[in-house]
Amino acid sequence: RQLGYGDIKVCGITQQSDADLLQIFPASYLGLILTPKSKRFTNKMISSSKPLVGVFQDQSIDEVVSVAQQHELQVIQLHGDESIEFAQDVKQQLPSVKVSKVFHVGEQLSVENLTSELKALLETFDEVLLDTEVTNKAQSQRGGTGVTFDWSLLSQLDSDLRATKLRIAGGVSADNIQQLKKLGVVKVDLSSSVESSPGIKSEALLKQFFSHCRPQSGRFKEKVTVSESDDSLAQVAVGGISS
Repeated sequence: RQLGYGDIKVCGITQQSDADLLQIFPASYLGLILTPKSKRFTNKMISSSKPLVGVFQDQSIDEVVSVAQQHELQVIQLHGDESIEFAQDVKQQLPSVKVSKVFHVGEQLSVENLTSELKALLETFDEVLLDTEVTNKAQSQRGGTGVTFDWSLLSQLDSDLRATKLRIAGGVSADNIQQLKKLGVVKVDLSSSVESSPGIKSEALLKQFFSHCRPQSGRFKEKVTVSESDDSLAQVAVGGISS
């Protein structure tokens, strides 16, 4: 576990050089977008000592299982309209792989409805990623917009839920990571805020994010010791689809 920094997943990795770059940063997981619907889609074989998360959207069960095995994924994240039964089938075929689900937070969502939805999802899924709902239905992008949702909802949720079962995506950046930490959020997902262009990570922006992420230290030091990832449920990472 990357003590002090929290559980940080960098999503939308499209090239091996970025995976190699992230070796010097205390990111917990790397995310691969494995749906052709995304502009950050990759079918390249990315290798890393960090666990890999694969993001899928409305693909067949056979495709999800085959691609997950091919890429040796530790986590499968479902970002489309997949059913509970679909997730159960995935878990049956790949019992060692965690399965997570994105839930899109809209402007009118109440904390009561959010709590109810999360309770239902967490009966099957190992973790839920909260991302901002795209209100423009003509827009096919279902994440990676760089837009936050109303984080005040988080303060009204159970503290253990915030720390262990939820990952926050949508506009997470160096400018607001401390705000999330004050809300008791441990696990975050970021993509566009650390990119020079879609799918291309920026070393400078990554350094900036991690320097703002750890409150005990004003600066991120390049020669950081990357600890082994905790395989417990609290370290399951899911990635928002960075379309």
